[in-house]
Amino acid sequence: MGYRYRVTAPTQVTGRVLNVPFARGVAEIDIRTRRRALEYFQRRPEYTVEPAPAMPDPGDDPMPDPAPTTGEQAGAGVGPTIGDPPTGTVAEVLEWVHAGEDMAAVVARAVNALAVEQARDKARSTLVEELEALQSAEGGA
Repeated sequence: MGYRYRVTAPTQVTGRVLNVPFARGVAEIDIRTRRRALEYFQRRPEYTVEPAPAMPDPGDDPMPDPAPTTGEQAGAGVGPTIGDPPTGTVAEVLEWVHAGEDMAAVVARAVNALAVEQARDKARSTLVEELEALQSAEGGA
């Protein structure tokens, strides 16, 4: 049984969603350490989850893992770079979402914030509605 799964996001996000690092919209998850995140992505139709390709032989020259990012630090020119949304009020989360440089960045932040919010024990319905509306607005544009 394979332990690693590849998750493809609905946008070319580079940053963290549910504290899972994505690069250009793709992440790999080890089910042994990130089972809840994997289960979340499997439940969401906008994400694609599939077994990850086999790891290269140790003698190969594998590409290094991307450095973890927080906030707006790394990844310029690689798509929207986002960090984790604030854990504060609805207004603080929405302010963070709207701080994106363009609509693609705002939508990427909305996707991230929605994933984090829906992973909470009690998601705030007003915030979920706002974030879903932002995603829908981009899809219709």
